[in-house]
Amino acid sequence: LEGNSQFYEFQAIGHCDIMIACSKQHPLAKKRQVTNDDLMAHTQILSSALEKQDTLYQVTKMSPSVCCVNGYQSMLQLVQAGVGWAMLASPKQNLVQDIKILSPEFMQTQMQIQYDLIWPKNQPLNEIHQFFIEAIKPIFSKC
Repeated sequence: LEGNSQFYEFQAIGHCDIMIACSKQHPLAKKRQVTNDDLMAHTQILSSALEKQDTLYQVTKMSPSVCCVNGYQSMLQLVQAGVGWAMLASPKQNLVQDIKILSPEFMQTQMQIQYDLIWPKNQPLNEIHQFFIEAIKPIFSKC
């Protein structure tokens, strides 16, 4: 919505926790305390969708060595293969056994990502919007 809020309406419909994860075989998994420098020393796996949103990309990118991939499953597969570490938004019940959740020093609180339903301003909220809101909200209660 950045720069376009006069054209769109939105409603927050949920959020998911963000976890920093790597493979259990990755060098970061063996560290007791993970520093920001440690994260910068290893490849970060990012969604290629972030590249199109320069501000979000610059905020999310921590390592000079980045591997951009399409889709959550690709990110997860590269993490599992030990290619690098990633910030993953995932429902707790879907945690994968062969990854380790890291607690880097910069994370003093749980990071979260908010999901919004967005529609044109000239279109009032209607029963279709309500249908999607009600259908999507339960997904976030599992996060």
